[in-house]
Amino acid sequence: MLKGLLLASIEGLCLLGREGTSNPWQGLPSDLRQVVYEHLREFTGKKLRGIFMKTSPKTSPSPPKHLSGTAKKLWKSSFDNYAIDEQAAMVLQAGLEALDRREEARAAIAKDGAVVVDRWGQSKPSPWVGIERDAAQTLYKAFRLLGMDLAQAGQGRR
Repeated sequence: MLKGLLLASIEGLCLLGREGTSNPWQGLPSDLRQVVYEHLREFTGKKLRGIFMKTSPKTSPSPPKHLSGTAKKLWKSSFDNYAIDEQAAMVLQAGLEALDRREEARAAIAKDGAVVVDRWGQSKPSPWVGIERDAAQTLYKAFRLLGMDLAQAGQGRR
């Protein structure tokens, strides 16, 4: 009975952590995941591994070198707060590369403007506008795939 109650409580916490995923443990913040791990270890008398464990800084991969400083901070923060496997790390990397591309496009738009004049003297949108739009969509899709979007966390519009 106690075991079932404990597992039901943990399952409820996981649903609060991250809905719509095959591994709801990933959505739990690292400190809460550690508490759950300690209680389960105490209850079962066994050392548990896998999804219950907080990703330790020693095993967390370092951010790719080509990412900007902001993207590297997000990389580290993501690995500190979520249990990220290899596939999710690839999605995260693609999203952070899109973040860097979007910032590069924003800088180019700020420098040259959103409208350029073509060889016939006609005004048209700068190519950077499309690059910024596409990079932003890629970034948002990556975060949604990882379950990090604001609407899912109850902080954004639904």
